[in-house]
Amino acid sequence: MKASSETLTTPTFPPGPMWPRRVQQAFQMAGDYRFLQWCFHRYGDIYALTTFGEQPFVVTAAPDLAKAVLGAKGSVADRGDIGWAFREAFGETGVIIEPNGPSHRRHRRMIMPAYHGGRIVKWTSDIIEITDEAVDRLPIGEPVRIRPVMQHVMLEVAIRTIFGVSHDGDDLGLHDAVAAVAAEVPAGVELIVASYFNRSGRSRRYVPGGRYFDALRTVDRVLGAHIVRRRDNVTDEFDDVLGTLLDVEYDDGGKMTDTEIRDQLLSLLLAGHETSATTASWF
Repeated sequence: MKASSETLTTPTFPPGPMWPRRVQQAFQMAGDYRFLQWCFHRYGDIYALTTFGEQPFVVTAAPDLAKAVLGAKGSVADRGDIGWAFREAFGETGVIIEPNGPSHRRHRRMIMPAYHGGRIVKWTSDIIEITDEAVDRLPIGEPVRIRPVMQHVMLEVAIRTIFGVSHDGDDLGLHDAVAAVAAEVPAGVELIVASYFNRSGRSRRYVPGGRYFDALRTVDRVLGAHIVRRRDNVTDEFDDVLGTLLDVEYDDGGKMTDTEIRDQLLSLLLAGHETSATTASWF
């Protein structure tokens, strides 16, 4: 059914808690999933929360609705601007962070060749090697918490396939720097508080989540040197995401800047490896 212009300009929202905004914000920032579970049992598969932003935040637990949203065009399901805190923490131009629009589409076109089917097939041996090493370290005859194992596997796969580095031959220390920043990613209220203090230039010494930005500065320094080295090494072919971003060109023939490449790599790493680990833990 085609929506009318009146429907688009005056949206209606499903039912949800009528509590004050700040109360709902506190539940959301605390990361307590019992609040979401309570809403699910109280309001059903789809409900609205008044948390951040001018309009309510709609949550759904229905797989068919989630599939429809994820598969919808950007003009239909516009995710909008997910917030200054995420941009402060993960970069301004990353395809996962950047709001929908011409710039987002431009960057997305640049990164798609890195995930072409033929290129992913080339990563198979690396993925198998990393997984075998993790399995070999598991105890025999004892229960195992699988998610931490998959977190390690997916982080190692991401570092190798995105940045093109491993422990062997990493004289810049990029592998350990990236692993350190991934371990310190703040969530919920910590992300907002740490981003605020980092943005304002105030001391982050005793701020929850502040260590993430300290680790991020190390990554920026080491990754910058790694990008420069790879730009200079034009004779070798690389199958990782970084190699693709260094090669591709915009429609006008221009190349991505170091900052744009940095934002793409970090957003793919930090937003991708945890969700992949959670998914893989169920298989």
